[in-house]
Amino acid sequence: MASLSRTDVAALVLAAGSSRRLGQPKQLLPFRGATLLDATVGHVRGSGSAKRS
Repeated sequence: MASLSRTDVAALVLAAGSSRRLGQPKQLLPFRGATLLDATVGHVRGSGSAKRS
């Protein structure tokens, strides 16, 4: 098993659910020029916790 250093950080964005009362998926609602999900993922990427290889 590989060990993690103190700089290794993982992030998991939970974006599921039917939003029955709202009538549409909450993660796809418009938010600051994008969808709520896009904005959330952007914040995670900007935090340095989501390195892309």
